Amino acid sequence: MDADVIIAGAGMAGATLALGLARSGLKPVLVDAQPFAAQLAPDFDGRASAIAFSSFRQWRALGLAEDLEPHAERIAEILVTDGRTPGPSAGAPSQAFLRFDAAEIADRVEGEPLGYMIENRRIRAALAAAVRREGVEVLAPARVAGVDFTLGGAAVRLEDGRVLAAPLAVGAEGRASAVAAAAGIRSTGWTYPQTGVVATVRLDQPHGGVAHEYFLPSGPFAILPLTGQRASLVWTESPTRAEALRTARPEIFHAHLQRRFGDLLGRPRLDGPVFTYPLSLHLPETLTAPRAALVGDAAHGVHPVAGQGLNLGLKDAAALVQVLVEA
Repeated sequence: MDADVIIAGAGMAGATLALGLARSGLKPVLVDAQPFAAQLAPDFDGRASAIAFSSFRQWRALGLAEDLEPHAERIAEILVTDGRTPGPSAGAPSQAFLRFDAAEIADRVEGEPLGYMIENRRIRAALAAAVRREGVEVLAPARVAGVDFTLGGAAVRLEDGRVLAAPLAVGAEGRASAVAAAAGIRSTGWTYPQTGVVATVRLDQPHGGVAHEYFLPSGPFAILPLTGQRASLVWTESPTRAEALRTARPEIFHAHLQRRFGDLLGRPRLDGPVFTYPLSLHLPETLTAPRAALVGDAAHGVHPVAGQGLNLGLKDAAALVQVLVEA
């Protein structure tokens, strides 16, 4: 055997799994089509993620706190409302809205907030540094071509001709998982008629750690607090409108943004490029097969509403580490 676990995919879920295994005494090997250097580029991933405090504690236990905490904005409060038109809904919460306050649960969570907002590029950088410190073997760029499963283990075939053997192969490479395909795991899913427009803006006024989510006719519009008096926008539109926003001149983008944002925190100013991400659902029929397991988006690719996707992937990693160490 070349390792205890071969992980296809060195993204946020796969790297977290590798760290958990390595710190528990097992030997993982990460295989990814993209080197860490490419994943850390500013234009690789423009998103920010809402990290549940339990997931953040998981990263603390894996030694990432020093690298993550300077870039983590506490989510002290969440306001959720809806509206039939962008303007009135964005100007102020309606009379009927949901409010979640970290102060209401502080006595049960040792003062932790509802979660943390962290830019994905910061998370990727912290994970890459921790993987290097832990001495985890990373094969990148390298792509899994297929996996041959036997009663005793998995033989992972790479496109460059190398073959790696381990008792377990894990698919963490996203929705089109080679591990899932080789294990015969079928999936169901569909494409939503929506695209997520993601951008970072600078604010005139402090956001106070409050996350806003407006449900508008075209889909959710979220204003999520970041460090440095900035916010991450997750703006759901039809694919045609999303592409128009991505390529629009800055003044046109700002005009549309102001209609939805309102005067809640002053006039937001675009800070960096605009990204678009098609939205879809991907659910495998099972998360495990003989000598195979799935984590992250390979296990459940979901709509980004409520920020559950990455947190589910981190829970996958924690649960799989526990099962494997106990075994």
